[in-house]
Amino acid sequence: MTTLPPIQPRPILCKTTTNNIQSSSSSSSSSVFLIHSSTQPSNVTNTNFYSTNTDLTNNNNNSSQAPPPSAPLSSYEEFLKRLREFHRCRQTTFRCLPTIAGQVVDLQALYTTVVGHGGWDKVNDRQLWSTIANNFGIDSSCLNGTQALKNIYIR
Repeated sequence: MTTLPPIQPRPILCKTTTNNIQSSSSSSSSSVFLIHSSTQPSNVTNTNFYSTNTDLTNNNNNSSQAPPPSAPLSSYEEFLKRLREFHRCRQTTFRCLPTIAGQVVDLQALYTTVVGHGGWDKVNDRQLWSTIANNFGIDSSCLNGTQALKNIYIR
């Protein structure tokens, strides 16, 4: 009989609180921390993109340890970052970019197009998926291309 390790509790995502966590950042209200609840001492991991000093014993500001400035993300990269965060919060997988007929589907353009047509309900009620598929260059020779595009949007 094999014994499995005990099930660890899922991490709880919460905003910072001034009585539990001290932050040297001036915009501490926008910082997000991942707090693991367990019987061992709590681990605090900063999930904010910019590094925040979470070392409570050493509050020295060493400029040599500052992260190098990074280039701003393009709108598509920002969209994918937000989409991955959405899937992570829902605890669903986001493996790779979807393809139809060998072409990678631009998820930001798909989202913008569907919202431009009034959103999911209106596109579905008016059966506009074939129109949207034509906008993406998916012609009628691709069997189930409109259904595949619809499924990609749902996911």
